Formats: sequence, structure tokens, C-alpha cells
Amino acid sequence: MRTEHNTITECFTIYDAPMPYNRGVQDPITVILRDFGGSGQIIVECYGSAWSHWFGAIGTMSLRAFIAQFDACYLAGKLCSTTSQPFNKRTQAWVDRICSHVVKALEVQRCAACGYQYGHAIGCENNPVDAAIRTRGKI
Repeated sequence: MRTEHNTITECFTIYDAPMPYNRGVQDPITVILRDFGGSGQIIVECYGSAWSHWFGAIGTMSLRAFIAQFDACYLAGKLCSTTSQPFNKRTQAWVDRICSHVVKALEVQRCAACGYQYGHAIGCENNPVDAAIRTRGKI
């Protein structure tokens, strides 16, 4: 058996996310991103339940930037489509709320290279899509 340190996995936890109707705060939400360059996986865990989805073709964007451009409903639909558990309306609303916190956290976290927010770095010289367009003379 062999184990290796994994450099493609990024993990963060969201604490104190507000619940609707001022009912306190959400349980901690752990997000694991596995970015393989052109494809990747997201795993979301909250209160003992976990959901995941594999994105097979994300182009030249980072997985973080790719997911940050979604709305919460799209991400929730992807996460819920890969589970064999049936979902009722209450569970679906819970996953939707969790996904809204995940997308918001990805939008707010800043890029260490340029200081721009993930998902909002259009025109950033570190964005490979924009760099490819600039080399063709369109920016």
C-alpha cells in the first residue's frame, strides 16, 4: 500500500452562517475541493450528511472559480443528483441553504495571486481564459 500527500485538495469550513428567520446559525459546513485542472470534485458536509459532485469539463477555470459563478440552486441540484437517498422538501431546502453559503464563501474568498475575488476576476492577468483572449488581441 502507498500513500502520498495530496496537493490538489483544498478544504475549508464555514462557521456561523445565518439561518433564515433569525433562528440562529447553521451547523459548520465543510467544503472539500479537488481541482485536477480541467475537471474536479466538490464534497460538502454538514451535520453528518455529505454530498458530492464530479465536474468533468470545467475548461481552464479553477474549480473554485467555476463553482463561484453558480447560483445555489444549480449547485444543490448537482449535489443532490448524485445521491441515492430520496429528498423531501425540507431536506432540499436545507441543501439549498447550505449551497448558498458555499457559493457565497467562494465568492468572498480572495485570490492570493491578485487580490481579486474568485468568480469575479474577469480581466485579471492571472485568469487563464482572459490571458488566452488577450493573446488573440480581443482585450
